[in-house]
Amino acid sequence: VGEGMVVVHTTGGKVISLSADTGEQNWVHEYQTPTLTLRGASAPSIVSGGVILGDSSGRASVLIGTNGQQAWTQAVGDPTGATELEALADIDSNPVVVGGVIYMIAYNGELVALELRSGEVRWKRDYSAFENMLIRGGRIYLTDYQSHIYGLNQEGGIELWSNNELFGRKLTGPAWHDGFIVVGDLDGYLHWLNPT
Repeated sequence: VGEGMVVVHTTGGKVISLSADTGEQNWVHEYQTPTLTLRGASAPSIVSGGVILGDSSGRASVLIGTNGQQAWTQAVGDPTGATELEALADIDSNPVVVGGVIYMIAYNGELVALELRSGEVRWKRDYSAFENMLIRGGRIYLTDYQSHIYGLNQEGGIELWSNNELFGRKLTGPAWHDGFIVVGDLDGYLHWLNPT
């Protein structure tokens, strides 16, 4: 929700913009979804008149908020492989925008920093995830698909630390609480980590 719009991203490959005041539909943008996906959908972000979207084909896009036309698109995930399972490249984590830069991550893809205005790649790093990232204090914190947790430098994506002690525990994306990073696991436990 933002800038007078409610924008919905469905798992079926539709992005629907509604008026926040009346609920009336403004526009619909559709894209082709692969046969096999993770069956999730990232929530769009609305910034500076644009709708930022990560789709199930591993592409980042900015749609013009007034009419739904695509301003630019950029590959984040790489849907390649011998089988449909190997070709999964969904962007299920929500895009994060900080200071004119979009940070996105894909499953079987990469963590990328993109210019908001042009989609130009500032940097990219090999991480695969589908949980939401946390960006705070010049750092990126993320949980990958194997439940490893990473702390990265926001400027260049340089890895500062990693923690693999919770491997296989189906961790949530990180949240911030009282100066610590917190993740939840499949048994309902919360784990507090030192952000440094």
